[in-house]
Amino acid sequence: MGLFWAVAVARLVQVQVLEHGRASELADRQAQSWVTIPASRGRILDCNGTILATNEPFVSFAAVPKEWKSKKDRNRAAQRLASVCGGTQGEWLKRFGGSPEFIWVKRDADPGTAARILSWDDDAIFQREEPGRRYPAGSVARELLGRVDIDNRGQSGLEQAFDSVLADRPGKGRARGDATRRMVIDPLPAALAADGCDVVLTIDLRWQEIAEQELRRVVRSKGARGGGAIFMTPQGDIRALAYYANDSLDSEAGRLSPRCRPVTDLFEPGSTFKSFMAAALLTEHVVQLTDSIYADSGISRFDNRWIRDSKPHLWLTFAQSLIVSSNIAFGKWAQRLEGDQLYRWTHDFGFGESVRLGLAAEPSGLIPNPRRWTVLAKAQLAMGHSLAATPLQVVTAFCAFANGGGLFRPYVMRAVIDPEGDTVMTGRPHKIRHPISSEIVETVGELLARVVSEGTAKYAQSKAITLAGKTGTAQKVKEDGTGYYKNRYIASFVGFFPADKPQVVGIVYLDEPHGVIPDGGMTAAPAFRNIAERFAAMDPELLDYPVLAETGELPAPRPDPIAVEGRVPDFEGLPLSNAVVFASQQGFSVWTSGSGCVVAQSPAEGTLLAAGGVVRLKARTTQPVSTAVTRGSL
Repeated sequence: MGLFWAVAVARLVQVQVLEHGRASELADRQAQSWVTIPASRGRILDCNGTILATNEPFVSFAAVPKEWKSKKDRNRAAQRLASVCGGTQGEWLKRFGGSPEFIWVKRDADPGTAARILSWDDDAIFQREEPGRRYPAGSVARELLGRVDIDNRGQSGLEQAFDSVLADRPGKGRARGDATRRMVIDPLPAALAADGCDVVLTIDLRWQEIAEQELRRVVRSKGARGGGAIFMTPQGDIRALAYYANDSLDSEAGRLSPRCRPVTDLFEPGSTFKSFMAAALLTEHVVQLTDSIYADSGISRFDNRWIRDSKPHLWLTFAQSLIVSSNIAFGKWAQRLEGDQLYRWTHDFGFGESVRLGLAAEPSGLIPNPRRWTVLAKAQLAMGHSLAATPLQVVTAFCAFANGGGLFRPYVMRAVIDPEGDTVMTGRPHKIRHPISSEIVETVGELLARVVSEGTAKYAQSKAITLAGKTGTAQKVKEDGTGYYKNRYIASFVGFFPADKPQVVGIVYLDEPHGVIPDGGMTAAPAFRNIAERFAAMDPELLDYPVLAETGELPAPRPDPIAVEGRVPDFEGLPLSNAVVFASQQGFSVWTSGSGCVVAQSPAEGTLLAAGGVVRLKARTTQPVSTAVTRGSL
């Protein structure tokens, strides 16, 4: 690297001092060409203002082929470029003839390549700085963030989902070479470049890193192909969305996947789906908690198919059926509902329709709807088989047990901020429907807590926090749809915490865990517990949110407050996204609720608070948010 810059400086001195006359003459006579003028792509930040994606310039080289006046010059240039940049001499000569005014010869050149091109002393080749993309958090959240192409356009992940607002608007101008062989661009006033907007996510980098670390640990320890996790607030504010692929078993491991697998990959939910069936059966008043049914000692025939339980059971109450996760019992309970009722309830919990998070290749899933609902068809659906769903759909539906019964659309964008610093778009909770009552929520929630304390999820028990949830173990469907793999499973645990006052809902799932018992209770549930405990250890107050004082009138929006080191500023009246960024710049961590402008905060203005201390902000919408920026597929 040092030698490269020494050569470059020496060459610059030679051009500017020793060859000034010849270079000036060349600069004057070189033809001008129309080129695009890049601007800066918007940044991506987490909910605390930590930068996840930003811009960093790189060096590129362009040429004006018609400046090679003789055939000998063109052949020599083509031969050189082929040896350094790839391709053949003939291909480069063809490019010269096709674009005599301007061609790119090497974009994003590494120092070695740049040094070789500069050493040619070719007056028809110029260097130019272009904006590139950098991810300061390294590998954390990389699959979620996605990637951009050489022109800084989103190709996958959130870079693609928010490309319509992140993307800069290139300008237009005439390119010419100056006396130092650098490209100079004279902009066209009518086509000036414009920077893209910043996007503030709901993702918390700290949560994301914890989820990824624990996934890596459990995937490797259980010999699974991979595993994913999603954690969000009960109203759909996604704080972590992660996947880890086993290097030795997954062909995509070590490479940036073009899809966000917890959002795009379909599987049969298995016994986690019994939670929703329990809510449906109770709401339709066809069962009571104390009703009993015979579980046939672990094996029972439904039409022409045998269904088994992992352990034999005799008589089970409805409550016990969910706690021990009996396939046979739920297969029998499901017969009390009509087929159209089963279909409607499955749909009302959001299955069979896309959650519309905005990421590419997001499927709707599949709900079975046979012309005739047989005994077996009802039993299979009640067990969480015969339907296809994504992990995101499962955890989104499960949020209903933590928020009073509502189905909320999950979201990952908290705010869009334009280059002038104004918030032009905000993400906010959006309730789609309210499938179950608060009474049913309370009843099923108590059963889900018992699943952890005395049922199939005992390995999720924690001395630090209380968890509630449901395990799932489902055979993998063959790729050709002809049946199931015999010994391949998806193991999962979906739950919330604290059990009595839910603040966080999540799912952990493993693809083909190995071991004596590859079920969700033995594999995914302990990983869920580990993640939850680390969240609580990171911020002990996470599970004990204070009640924020709130004035009756909404404060008027105002400029950023004056920073006083070590003291909490007055955030009331600020747009929430601005407050989050400002607090982060002062060294504070931020927890938020709501959207719009800040109406309450804790601690109060002027409180002494050490770096890293937590500031809680509550916001409400003061007026409709401008939609001046096109949302695209957000």
